[in-house]
Amino acid sequence: MSRSVTSRTRREWLQMMAAMGAGALVDGLFPRELARAATGRVAQQQDHAAQVRAQIGAIPIQAQPLAENLTLLAGPGGARVA
Repeated sequence: MSRSVTSRTRREWLQMMAAMGAGALVDGLFPRELARAATGRVAQQQDHAAQVRAQIGAIPIQAQPLAENLTLLAGPGGARVA
């Protein structure tokens, strides 16, 4: 249950102000360019992973019959006997 702004205790106000001050301090410590570079690097890694998944997905799975009711499925995900 949310309390109204005027019913908060002094301790709650001090905790809230300390959290806001810490957030402002952390925001001031890291340059904006560094934050942008870090997010760009993450996007590049995700793009690379998507490219690798697409390349692996393009390789067909090969079925090789081993017996009447046994088939070996081989492909980029490994080999499975079905």
